[in-house]
Amino acid sequence: MLKVNRSTYYKHFGSGISARELENQTLRSDILAIYSKSKKRMGAYKIRQRLMVEHNKRTSVGRIYRLMKSMALPKMSTVKPKFHYRKGGEEKLENLLNKEFNPKAPNQAQWSPDQ
Repeated sequence: MLKVNRSTYYKHFGSGISARELENQTLRSDILAIYSKSKKRMGAYKIRQRLMVEHNKRTSVGRIYRLMKSMALPKMSTVKPKFHYRKGGEEKLENLLNKEFNPKAPNQAQWSPDQ
């Protein structure tokens, strides 16, 4: 009726939860505890650090991200954007080409180091 082998049917319903799935369930509960404890402001990288320090569990960031995605937890960016500032304030740059952008031949811009 189901067009499935008998052994496949019994293997599917007769076997228990795998070790990997049990480990994922404990990781999910630990991730949720850390996530709620941090007021829902942690991403996968920092959750991984907390798991290593507090729960002594080593796992990859990708696995934590995948578990967070399955739990429908939003991902958080933990890296602030870096702004690049000039040192020394406003320095005036020299005008070496004197606004002559079309030279007579390629690589033949005329400029003098005196200006």
